[in-house]
Amino acid sequence: RTRTVSDRRYLCKDGSFLTARGTASAVHGGDGSVRYTVGLIEDVTEQLRAEAKLREIREHLAASEARLRAFMDHSPVSMFIKDREGRYRHVNAQFLRNFGLTADKVLGRTTAEIFPREQAEAFSNHDARVRATRAPIIDEGPVLFIDGMHATLANKFPILDDKGEIAAIGGVVADITERKRMEQALRESRRLLARSQEIAGLGYWERDLAAGVARGSRALRRMLGVPDDLPPQSLEGALNFIHPDDRERVRAIIERSIEQGSSYEFETRIMTFGGAQRIMLMSGEAVKDDAGRITKLIGTCLDITERRRREEELCDAADQLQALSRRLVEAEETERRRLAAELHDRVGQNLTALSINLDILASRITAPDADTARRLRDSLALIDATALCIEGVLDDLRPPMLDHWGLGPALRWAGDEFSRRTQTPVRVQVLGTERRIDHQHEIALLRIVQEALNNVAKHASARQVEITLGWEPDAVRVEVADNGVGFEHTGFHGERGLGIITMRERVQA
Repeated sequence: RTRTVSDRRYLCKDGSFLTARGTASAVHGGDGSVRYTVGLIEDVTEQLRAEAKLREIREHLAASEARLRAFMDHSPVSMFIKDREGRYRHVNAQFLRNFGLTADKVLGRTTAEIFPREQAEAFSNHDARVRATRAPIIDEGPVLFIDGMHATLANKFPILDDKGEIAAIGGVVADITERKRMEQALRESRRLLARSQEIAGLGYWERDLAAGVARGSRALRRMLGVPDDLPPQSLEGALNFIHPDDRERVRAIIERSIEQGSSYEFETRIMTFGGAQRIMLMSGEAVKDDAGRITKLIGTCLDITERRRREEELCDAADQLQALSRRLVEAEETERRRLAAELHDRVGQNLTALSINLDILASRITAPDADTARRLRDSLALIDATALCIEGVLDDLRPPMLDHWGLGPALRWAGDEFSRRTQTPVRVQVLGTERRIDHQHEIALLRIVQEALNNVAKHASARQVEITLGWEPDAVRVEVADNGVGFEHTGFHGERGLGIITMRERVQA
């Protein structure tokens, strides 16, 4: 007997098709010839469909398992599944890397067979809690990895079968060591920042726009005298600390910062919780989220009350010093005028009278001896020299050139006198139409030029000096220039020099 099997498609009377599997067997006689044929035709349409569906399901499951395996192995967290007996059935690559294990050392084994006793007991206790509660648990704690102790966040959960019984326990464990380190560093930074703010007298505040409240740091609360149990304030409550006269200005600045997303800085008066008034320097900016929306306003407050008080005291002292300096300058000119008058009225007249007396005596002595004649001549010459010296002193104390002819001739006289004393050429140039101005201004400009020439003689090592007097419609401009070494090479700090200070005070006066 021979047997053949074949599948064929057949057309039914209703127009549909079916797949039939035909089985034919030949029955042979004693002489080996075919006596008859026995056949069986079976409709296997649904069977083939079911088999194709089953293959599709198996392929899908295989692909899903491959994708799940790839997902698990590429995940940065550890993943595992344990069966009812606590044996590991699935672990991902990160799990194996964390503990320095291979799959054959883990799969099919219990926790106690893999890990040290203390760690295995902790894992088993977590499993027992999941079984007891039939709910996920989240636990944070240290776990010993292959490279040492790590901080982890474990999420274990039950896997139920069709009857609702726990068939397995799954787990996802994240290594949060770096996050913990960053959190610790952040806490330390915040403590350092808070301490620094306290030392520097700097307070921090922020306004949450969504919640509509403002919060202040501990340093700011202490600066304002606010109790620690005072809850976060609304914007209006926070603005109540601003001095009433400054409140609207501060409100406008804050609203503009929120509208424009900009930073700000301003000074304002603050009323503390106890009613005292302080001066604060406030600065900050608007903070945006990832979508570009402004979510909060942050800022710092620096108490500058004492600084402002010291600045006012310094300004008062500077004003007093400047007034004193100006009075000294004025006193100097007054003393110059007094000395000039004294020398002119007393010394000058006495010298003139003495010269006349000597002339009279010389004429009355008819035949003086040689020594007497010589002494008379020496005395007359000494009186003349003294008179010339007194005249020079008078010119310096109260220049007659300035009184009679004005600023231009007086500057030329000053230049000539400087050249005579120092043998340094001085060139005086007058620009514009010369005119007379207030005598106090003229004497101040002359004294400034004289002081500048003194500085040239002392420090510049110059070979030539130029003085330029420029007359403008509503001002007068005087410049003194030399070709010397310059301030930076003299070691002379002009800003601290008394001469520079005196010149500046004359100008300001």
